[in-house]
Amino acid sequence: MSRTSPPLGTDHRDTCATGTRGRAQAWWRAARRSGVIALLPALLTAQATDTKDAGEALVLGEIPSVFGASRFDQAVTEAPASVSVVTAEDIRTYGWRTLADVLRSVRGFYVTNDRAYSFVGTRGFGRPGDYNARILLLIDGSPVNENIFGAAYVGLESMVDLTAVDRVEVIRGPASSVYGANAFFAVINVVTHRGRASGGTRATVELGSFGSRELALSGGGRARNGIEFFGSAGLRRIAGQDFHFAEFDSAGGMAVGRDGERRERLFGKVGWGRFTLEGIVNRREKLVPTASFDTDFNRGRLEFGDRQSSLALHYAPSGDDRASVSGSLALNRYDYDGVYPYGTEALVEWSHGTWAIAEAQYSRRLRTRDRLLVGGEVTGHMRQEQGATYDATQAPEFLDNTTASTIGVFSVAEVHLTPRLILNGGLRFDHSRWLRGNLSPRAALIYTIGAGSDVKLLVGSAYRAPTNYERFYNDGEITSKANIALQPERITTTELLFEHVFSSHLKWTSSLYNYHARRLIDAAEDPRDGLLQYGNIGSVRGQGLELELELEFGGMNGRASYTLQRASSTSDWAAISNSPRHLATANAWLPLLHDRARLGVELRAMSARLSPRGVVVPGHTVANLVASSRRIVRGVDATLGVFNLFDAAFGDPVGEEHRQAFIMQDGRTLRLALGVAF
Repeated sequence: MSRTSPPLGTDHRDTCATGTRGRAQAWWRAARRSGVIALLPALLTAQATDTKDAGEALVLGEIPSVFGASRFDQAVTEAPASVSVVTAEDIRTYGWRTLADVLRSVRGFYVTNDRAYSFVGTRGFGRPGDYNARILLLIDGSPVNENIFGAAYVGLESMVDLTAVDRVEVIRGPASSVYGANAFFAVINVVTHRGRASGGTRATVELGSFGSRELALSGGGRARNGIEFFGSAGLRRIAGQDFHFAEFDSAGGMAVGRDGERRERLFGKVGWGRFTLEGIVNRREKLVPTASFDTDFNRGRLEFGDRQSSLALHYAPSGDDRASVSGSLALNRYDYDGVYPYGTEALVEWSHGTWAIAEAQYSRRLRTRDRLLVGGEVTGHMRQEQGATYDATQAPEFLDNTTASTIGVFSVAEVHLTPRLILNGGLRFDHSRWLRGNLSPRAALIYTIGAGSDVKLLVGSAYRAPTNYERFYNDGEITSKANIALQPERITTTELLFEHVFSSHLKWTSSLYNYHARRLIDAAEDPRDGLLQYGNIGSVRGQGLELELELEFGGMNGRASYTLQRASSTSDWAAISNSPRHLATANAWLPLLHDRARLGVELRAMSARLSPRGVVVPGHTVANLVASSRRIVRGVDATLGVFNLFDAAFGDPVGEEHRQAFIMQDGRTLRLALGVAF
């Protein structure tokens, strides 16, 4: 993490975009008209689809299920949210190695990187340096956002090991009605492999550009007594690149040998009957070349270290129980150490968190298909320590270990008003020492047009409680001071979603949304003493149109999406930083050698963005090409990937803790992986 979270930045007016309320309203009217046009195909063909056999084969196979939207398995078409599901086959086909890679391919999502951490943006909101605290990350249904910064890590620093992933559920929109804090813009639920589906034991060696190398081992199975097991382990080393930063030309400008990274990970999962025990350990150390936080450029070692671990026990009923009880108990730990060189001294900062989450719920089917779920969750924080010192033999400049527990109760009801019309409602109440009671509602009206086709009207609200870092960090009057009076952020969202299957080979999705985020927590300088302090000083309105087409034709499978979005500060209706107006993605794969191999192609395009300093960062397009096989030689598989195929030069906006307005990203890179199954 970072010594002081960057001030999230003053939002600057985009000189190329509309900046007045009248122009914003004109844009929204145009978007609505565009949305109506985009949704017409589903409306015009609704009657025809209604007469088709509901058992007709759907595009890309059966309708996928999702757990993360309502805390129980349901068809994506019946989930009270806009949902995307990314499978393990997708991950292998396109050569993705981190959760950040997965999210870059998902409709309406984008990821930035400042050579230290990866930051997720969605629906036009992606403040540099916010550590993804407005996204809730789950692993097999258990929250893993750490308890100091509220961060959901998605890069190599993440607990998520893609070799252990069965699917990734991306659930858009507010979900505090189900999960409480952090489920602000989206919930990402990572579902790991079961032992029976692991395919045996597999060892992989990978080599790539910039001195990248990895050794990984995974495997599992099912014993005769019914016990299932799966495990994976990996070691990755990256030598990194040398960078030229014009902002530091007075100091030579070249950061040499300061981009290295190493990661160690371990995952294990054992299931027996209705119980599953799983453990995760991840350790990442990163050298940072950017001289952020006014540290010395190209001198000393600016280094961040993150360690996360989790041990969780889940109890789940069988899928056909009419009434059931389920629950989980998880123990989590997070540790961070940072070294910041300043002249002859180095500031050492640390954060240590330990917390437990106990959750239980009761679910009952009413009549044939209706369902009622009620539950409760307790999060107990045993340790939330953060501190900083220049001299380990002296008292630290800053030390805090204020802890508080949170209690939440929630309910979800799914009622089939007619055979085709579903009403889904959710409500949650949360209470803690700092949160004196908070209600989060959600409602969805879902009309099924036909097999795989539906219309959804979604309304909901969410909150994000201030993190311990935002509330208590005080580095001894060096840069920052605390604000214990911070209040939770809040958001309300309305969305209209159409999903329509034209045939067994073609599916169309359209989404039109509007949100208002209030009391956003930003850092600003106090003119009385020049120190940074977090406050509830931001408010943003966002609107957008998302379109996606999925197809299967002649053995080719593909998906293409386009997003038109705008997020504006309500104080002056200026576009906020790191908010691209246009996003586009396309993924497709072709079978080769009689389906013994695959060729995967990925395109990602993004329009210009503003940095927090008001600099326009140009748009870019990136192409990736991956060839993979599992059956050319018995027991041996190979993957060759070329990423940023055309060597596009582009940068990502970064927070104001950097002297740079943006940081250049990787050019063309190669990766070769060889795997052996035994």
